[in-house]
Amino acid sequence: MMISRFFSGRRGAILVTAALCLALPGLANAVTYTFDQSWGAPGFTLVQQDAAGAEVNFSVPYMELVDVSINGEAMTEIVIPGVQLPNEAGSPNLPVASRYLALPQGAYAELRVIEYRSEVYHNVNVAPA
Repeated sequence: MMISRFFSGRRGAILVTAALCLALPGLANAVTYTFDQSWGAPGFTLVQQDAAGAEVNFSVPYMELVDVSINGEAMTEIVIPGVQLPNEAGSPNLPVASRYLALPQGAYAELRVIEYRSEVYHNVNVAPA
């Protein structure tokens, strides 16, 4: 009874319209690329840590290239699960992932990339932020 009152009248029309506006971008044309050889759970995972250091893994199980139109120009948004797009206006809207890793006082940081894989995609007109 309370739900039907909540969605009735003008308020209901506004809520339904807002829900559709949020849902419709997800219906755009998208191509999903799946990476079957993931090294672990999506995103960052702590593999091991001890007094000598820590091993952190970053894995991407899939990404989507979503077609969008910006000012009449066909462009592409890149979507990776759990990765946000916090870019400055006008710069390419590329996914960025980062984390802080606390170090004990007096310790120093050294980064070693043990292994990586890459994929190259051509002719992608990346949408601006």
